[in-house]
Amino acid sequence: MLKAYDKTREQETRNKKENKHNESVPKGLFRIEIIMQDRIIKKLFGDKTSFSDILTKDSLIAIIQEYKRIFCDELIEHDVKTYLSGCKWKLIESLTQTDNVAETIAKERELIPDVEVLKKAMSKYLKLRHKPTSNLSRDIKAYAERYALPQDTILTLHDFKESCG
Repeated sequence: MLKAYDKTREQETRNKKENKHNESVPKGLFRIEIIMQDRIIKKLFGDKTSFSDILTKDSLIAIIQEYKRIFCDELIEHDVKTYLSGCKWKLIESLTQTDNVAETIAKERELIPDVEVLKKAMSKYLKLRHKPTSNLSRDIKAYAERYALPQDTILTLHDFKESCG
């Protein structure tokens, strides 16, 4: 099971409920938890599921490989790529309807998890309209700065996947 949530907001809410003084919680802290169910643990370790059995070098390697399979092979390859492609096509549709990049960004801001998605959408849109793409990188950089668009999300996922081996 995968849990992904805004850890900053969760911590601030907990502090408020418990009437704790607001400790310094880093802003923008995103947390991802992978919870392995009993059947996965049994598949990996059989009946040897005590801490002393699981906390061995070979067992930790097995856990890391399973984490890689879940996060990289399933989430990134299937869910994330499908989501990014959907965002790109919705942005192309919006660009086609408005013929205005700034209006599309304002209207569809949540569809831009990374400037690369906007860049791919604009590239496809410009080609469909038979317009030049020679200034696209410069324009994307300007839009990213002007509208504080997220950057390097896809690169971070790529680097993470590469580091998993």
